Amino acid sequence: MIRRARRDGRIHVDVTRQVYQSSEVMVPMTVAAIRPVIVLPVTWKTWDSDTLAAIVAHEAAHVRRLDAPINFVAHLNRAIFWFHPLAWWLERKLAVTAEHACDEAAARAIAAPDRYAEILVEMADVVRRNRGRLAWQAVGVNGAGLLDTRIDRLLRGDAFASASRGKKIAAGLGCVLAIATVIACRQRSSGTPLREEPELAKRLTDQDEQRKMFEAGRDMTQDRLTRWSSAPP
Repeated sequence: MIRRARRDGRIHVDVTRQVYQSSEVMVPMTVAAIRPVIVLPVTWKTWDSDTLAAIVAHEAAHVRRLDAPINFVAHLNRAIFWFHPLAWWLERKLAVTAEHACDEAAARAIAAPDRYAEILVEMADVVRRNRGRLAWQAVGVNGAGLLDTRIDRLLRGDAFASASRGKKIAAGLGCVLAIATVIACRQRSSGTPLREEPELAKRLTDQDEQRKMFEAGRDMTQDRLTRWSSAPP
């Protein structure tokens, strides 16, 4: 996709970011874990100024926040620890947090949360009409799959309510704790050595001795039995 986008040509809509167009995408997205770039559909030329500014601001926020490589690592973590619910929760939480932060950047860029909410609906309609084809390794304006929550957040004005420093630190610590818990659970799955129970060991020893006596008696011939029975006490 990136090669095709580079071949289609870079478009100069943001002098600070590498923005390309591609006929292979229907909605804007940020692709590549290393040196991510913004890719717009060829229909970007028909967008009004607010739509273009909001979309570029949203995708530029993804690049600035390194959401593409973080998304890749979270996906890899989920693939490795697929059996643990926290791995799925962490990937989802990071994706939702990224979209909320980028929605805030886009709404601030055009200073109109209501208009940006309309743009999100328009992008979602494009995805619906194209059967929802999106690359898993990409992050974009239609990401996270929580359109109703994101629009509700925009209309309530939460997009302009930046999280406090304490909340950001708490969210970061929560992610670190989740990762540590997953790793710890993985390490504990190997188990610890079992301790020997004295009573059980004695019972097994007695059973083994009785088995040996039974086998010795079973294998004894008639001559040996006669000599054993006639032997003096």
